[in-house]
Amino acid sequence: MDIGNSASALWRFLSRQSGWRYRYSDLAQATGLSHRALDMAIGWLAREEQVIIEDDGDYVSLPPELYY
Repeated sequence: MDIGNSASALWRFLSRQSGWRYRYSDLAQATGLSHRALDMAIGWLAREEQVIIEDDGDYVSLPPELYY
């Protein structure tokens, strides 16, 4: 499993859906990533400040300044 590829797949999915926020379970299904790969992808993107994880931890979205 390549974390970078998983993070890229997640970011591409989110960037095509600008302005939307997704539940973790919906992201796993929509991206086809395993839960482990999705966890690592979210962590990678969060560290790079490329995603927002809401306080309750259930939703992930792009920061508004990254909307295209």
